[in-house]
Amino acid sequence: MMEDHEMPIQAGEQPVSRDLHNSGRQANLNSIGNKLIDRFLQSGAIDDLEKSIAIGRDVIRTTPQEHPNLTELQNNLAIRLSYRFSQTSRMEDLAEAIQIERHIVNVIPSDHPRRCTYLNNLGSLLGEKYGTTGMRNDLDEAIQIIQQGIDANHGHHTLQVALLCNLASRLGNRYSLTGAMTDLEEAIKTGREAVKACRMDQPERRVCLNNLGIRLSHRYGRTGQIDDLEESIQFGREVIKDIPQGHPNLAEWLNNLAVRIGFRYTRNGAVEDLEESIQLGRKAIENTSANDRRQAAYLNHLANRLGDEYSRTNNAEYLREAIEHAEQAVKITTEDHPNRAAWLNDLGVLLGERFSSTGTIDDLEQAIEIGRRAVGATLPSHPDYAGRLNTLGGLLSDRYSRTGEAADLEDSIKIGRQTLVATPKDHPDQAAFLNNLSLRLGLRYSRTGTMDILQEAICHGQQAVQRTPSDHPERSGRIGNLGILLGKRYFHTGGMDDLEDAIRYHRQALEATPLNHSRRSAYLNNLAQHLKYRYLRTQSLSDLEESIELGQEAVDTTPSQHPNRVRRLDNLADSFGRRHSRTGHMNDLEKAIQIEREVIKVTPDNHPDQPAYLNNLGIRLSHKFSKTNQISDLEEAIRIGRKAIEYTAQDNPSQAGWRNNLCIWLRDSFLQTEVMTELDEAIFHARKAVEATPKSHLDRAGRLTNLGVLLGTRYCRTPSEENLEESITCFHQALTQVSSPVLSRIRAGILCVHYLAVKPDWHQAYEIAGVSMNLVPLLSPQSLENSDKQYVLSQIAGFASDAAAVAMQAGKGPLRALNFLEQGRGVLATSIEMRADVEDLRQKHPALATDFAHLQDELENRTTTKSDNEPKSSPITALDNCYEANRELNRLLITIRQKPGFERFLLPPSEVEMRNAAECGPIIVIITSKYRSDALLIEQEQVRTVALSQLDYSRMQSRAKSGDLGSSHALAWLWDGIAEPILSALGITEPPADDNWPHVWWIPTGLLTRFPLHAAGRHGGGSSETVLDRVMSSYGSSVKAIIHARQRPLVISSSSSALVVAMDSTPECSPLPFASKELKMLLGIYKSMAISALEPGRRVNDVMSQMLQCEIFHFAGHGQTDNHDPSKSNLILEDGKLMVASLLEQNLRKSSPFLAYLSACGTGRVHNERFFDESIHLISAFQLAGFRHVIGTLWEVNDRLCVDMARITYEEIRDNVHDKRIEQISGLNKNPLTYIITI
Repeated sequence: MMEDHEMPIQAGEQPVSRDLHNSGRQANLNSIGNKLIDRFLQSGAIDDLEKSIAIGRDVIRTTPQEHPNLTELQNNLAIRLSYRFSQTSRMEDLAEAIQIERHIVNVIPSDHPRRCTYLNNLGSLLGEKYGTTGMRNDLDEAIQIIQQGIDANHGHHTLQVALLCNLASRLGNRYSLTGAMTDLEEAIKTGREAVKACRMDQPERRVCLNNLGIRLSHRYGRTGQIDDLEESIQFGREVIKDIPQGHPNLAEWLNNLAVRIGFRYTRNGAVEDLEESIQLGRKAIENTSANDRRQAAYLNHLANRLGDEYSRTNNAEYLREAIEHAEQAVKITTEDHPNRAAWLNDLGVLLGERFSSTGTIDDLEQAIEIGRRAVGATLPSHPDYAGRLNTLGGLLSDRYSRTGEAADLEDSIKIGRQTLVATPKDHPDQAAFLNNLSLRLGLRYSRTGTMDILQEAICHGQQAVQRTPSDHPERSGRIGNLGILLGKRYFHTGGMDDLEDAIRYHRQALEATPLNHSRRSAYLNNLAQHLKYRYLRTQSLSDLEESIELGQEAVDTTPSQHPNRVRRLDNLADSFGRRHSRTGHMNDLEKAIQIEREVIKVTPDNHPDQPAYLNNLGIRLSHKFSKTNQISDLEEAIRIGRKAIEYTAQDNPSQAGWRNNLCIWLRDSFLQTEVMTELDEAIFHARKAVEATPKSHLDRAGRLTNLGVLLGTRYCRTPSEENLEESITCFHQALTQVSSPVLSRIRAGILCVHYLAVKPDWHQAYEIAGVSMNLVPLLSPQSLENSDKQYVLSQIAGFASDAAAVAMQAGKGPLRALNFLEQGRGVLATSIEMRADVEDLRQKHPALATDFAHLQDELENRTTTKSDNEPKSSPITALDNCYEANRELNRLLITIRQKPGFERFLLPPSEVEMRNAAECGPIIVIITSKYRSDALLIEQEQVRTVALSQLDYSRMQSRAKSGDLGSSHALAWLWDGIAEPILSALGITEPPADDNWPHVWWIPTGLLTRFPLHAAGRHGGGSSETVLDRVMSSYGSSVKAIIHARQRPLVISSSSSALVVAMDSTPECSPLPFASKELKMLLGIYKSMAISALEPGRRVNDVMSQMLQCEIFHFAGHGQTDNHDPSKSNLILEDGKLMVASLLEQNLRKSSPFLAYLSACGTGRVHNERFFDESIHLISAFQLAGFRHVIGTLWEVNDRLCVDMARITYEEIRDNVHDKRIEQISGLNKNPLTYIITI
């Protein structure tokens, strides 16, 4: 606490006349009294003061009323009484001193030369009384009296300084009482006048500077203007500069400067400020006499700063010393002292800190008891009443968090509301109280799940932020708290805007916080958590990676004994577990389990967070069981899952999550043991989880789906129509749960289709499939990396084929089946095609085209690498901007599609477009599903169906699993079950009679993408029952991909160039001695074709930079297929890998290169069936990047053969082949099991 220093009360300026009435005895007594008071002021001896007062009374009693010096004698007695009040706090002395000065002012003439002095003295005494009693009328009268003195003073320089200084102090007091800015501004103005009126060497100048500094620090507290705080610190330093040791005001001024520097520490977190504040506070106490009534204030301030040092370092010694000083401040303060409640309040805060550190409930109980005493000792009209209520409410909230006692939470909320009522709307603390109430309401929402409570919490949080200036030191904390509340609402409603806003607020809080600030760890943790939530919604791996990075930093910067370190460790463990679920890396899972065990070990069983920690460990153990099949891990997960439920109140919303997870683990156990009681218990918990989940909750779809799965499992074991119907109902409700993530809803739809097929009810299955398929495009917003889109889409692999089969079963015809396939397959290709040329749009609607291109650029810059000389935005900011750009793009697409001619802008192809795509030959789309298999034939005249009744789906699965893809038996099986019935339906029953070969485009789906359809047949013995003998074959990933490829312009001319890379030696790979021969051969052919050859080198950047300039790209070297992430499949170069993901980032459509020839192993291979629907491999990547044609391989290739194949291919291109007939290169037909062509 900073205190104003009063200008000394003015005693007589000349000796009182010795010519007193009656005798020389009175004169001698008066002289003795004056000497005694001088000695008291030097030594502090209270006996001297007592004797001087007694003498003063005796002199006045014996002095006639008409004596001219009587008023000066009375003034001197009033001064001595005020000194004794300062020493003893006896109100009788102060009251008598005021009575005496008031009498003097009332009896002397208005033109008395000493009237201004007496007015100043009376004003000072009334101000002193206000400081003791807090009575507003005393303060108002003090201001009025001092103002009279200023108005009446003419020419007395020293007295004018005293009057101005005292008026400024009292105006400052009234501001502290009322919060009226007019008083504060007037106090600062008057204080500056007082300083200006002082000579540089005038002793009173220190007093004026000290008081002006206090007022400026008050204005800083109200407005947050750092200039005011800096100026107040500057004045404080000037006050103590060269001040002699032993100066009576040294301790007070040291303490005042310490307080202001402490404010600056709170503002910027600079450790040096905190250390200096503590150092000055210690000096203030060292320079304080034991009987100084201000000692308690100095002890209290030092205690608060030591508490800050504890919060920064978590060194318990600082907290121990802080509490010791705070207890001493309370101890030496009388029960009726006006500041006792303040010292009690601060002691309660420190005890609450120690509870948070040690968990000792006695500290918290004592803190609450002290907090109640502080509130009880404060009048409701007192300016600090609301603040003390706020402290008590916070302590009760802490006890709720420790014990879970709802009554404490309700009391803290009630007190929070009282705090707001007791605080004027324009009071600077209103924002802090709104913020705290919002947090307590957030806790009640977490307990009850009541949306109205959360809405009120957010409303208060928003008001708190709005009322906090942009440069206020607490703004970061309040923005962060609002972000937490918005995150809660996101989970309740699933509204992505809330999550995006939460992330934005957490970023703002973090960016505004210095690196060494004690709260930075909390802000890191909050941002990490919400980025993880966004990852769970969108599957953007970069969000999860950033979350882990920030979470690790939060843990690393949190002291080992900090009470929140355990929670941050738990959050980090959860993030590691999420990354394991995405990547399959076991070290992440082991790390998560290790951390969770440490967290649980140091957390008491009755701690409110322990159930969450148990639940999280259970999740990780169940994942480990899924990997290792170690039953003990699953048993432990179930055991601690039950314990989490046991430790949680039945009405706690978290019960739903704990029960949901336990039901999953019980089902896993049932599948191992077939013990029906485990399945029954799982269903019981699943029902409870659904019942306890609000209808708009983010996780409701997932919990409904889990219940449906369990009921379906029981139906399969003990067939009951009731279980089947309820299971279907659960899936249907989950599908329509609009607040839940899209992926959760689609999964529910897939399961619903499955169980409706079991029923069977094909018409309803078709309707459910349609709703589900309409959600698929929402899975891959442009804001996601291509690798993230690929991962998300892999989660619904095979559903497009199943939906198409259901459409056929429901009698909806081939067009509807095709629509399902186009919606659900090749979604990534469609998303990449959004970079297509928009010249048509630009010509007719240039403004829309400009907006579209702008948003494209924003989204593309998310993944495209910038050159070194381009400005780089923060990757953090870029990601957030990308999500907003995606929302704007969706709105823009709606507008574009309302324009004539653009109704299908970026939509799947219509029937007319599909039939037009068959102008060069039929497009054959093959549905493979457990429900049925069909070939959909797209011809110029019609779209029709060929039932593939001989195609055994289970046999196809076994062949794919065993790798039997190209044997003679497999090729014959492909002919009998697929190729022969299709070609017969097309009327292609014999080899062509001339060179006019029929041409077909194959679009296989699912597992069939692994098989060489173009090589199907009964080979050997002169048989013509082969695809190779009857048609030319090409492949496509979808109809829309074929259409987009044909829309690209052909740009090959005499000025064309070929980019050639030959890797005869590759790091960590076998040598390819014929690669250099292939290169030599190519250079000769290119020369005969008037094509210039580019040989950029064999480094990744060199190749990528030249690819934009070439019409032909030829690679001879090693390729790799990544089974877990096809986007990481690659061509191996000298310094690294040219990956699919990098190719997909390229936009070659403007140049539309003619041909990519990949003379490497397995460039058209996809091993993992989860990725079949997207057909993402090296061949498709080059095509999606913009190449018109791509030639690649299905399996390993012979190095020598590659040279011959390349020569034959290019000679055919040179001599006989135009763009549309590149597929007729005869050499490729000679190696049908090796080479594959796409268009």
